[in-house]
Amino acid sequence: MHKNIPDGLPNLWQRSCKAVLFTAWIIGLILGIWVAAGAGNSFSLMMRGADPFAVSIPGLLLVTVLPFLITASAVFLSQPWLLVLLIFAKAFSVGYCAWGIMDAYGMASWLVGALLMFSDLGTLPLLMWLWLRHGDMAPKPLLGDLAVCLIVAAAMGILDVMVVSPFAATLL
Repeated sequence: MHKNIPDGLPNLWQRSCKAVLFTAWIIGLILGIWVAAGAGNSFSLMMRGADPFAVSIPGLLLVTVLPFLITASAVFLSQPWLLVLLIFAKAFSVGYCAWGIMDAYGMASWLVGALLMFSDLGTLPLLMWLWLRHGDMAPKPLLGDLAVCLIVAAAMGILDVMVVSPFAATLL
């Protein structure tokens, strides 16, 4: 009887990639929160000092767009370990920053966090969609998906610089 799917490591990755990606996200998020929670009082003071600084457009676009470019590189080069590392690092940074904001701002952290992490949180669902769609490294058209993601990420970054950050500066 003929098998449709060949045996081997690529087949194993295609079957288990969503579980591995989800696990990398959860472990990164938990570790980021754990490290931030153990940072002490100086970390909380440092987080409070982050809000008055202006956001640069190139820096914000780089931070917003770079995960999409690394994802595309990992998929194009068929390197699932790079994708897992990126997901872990992104989850770690989100958990670390979210805990720091919560520690510094207490009950107002939901608003401050949404304002300070606007671009990051806004592009996160799109980034997760790209990870789940192309994480199995199966041949699919990547350029169209990447173009849409990059346009939305750039728009989120520009919206952050033009609207959200000035509004946050008046509130904070």
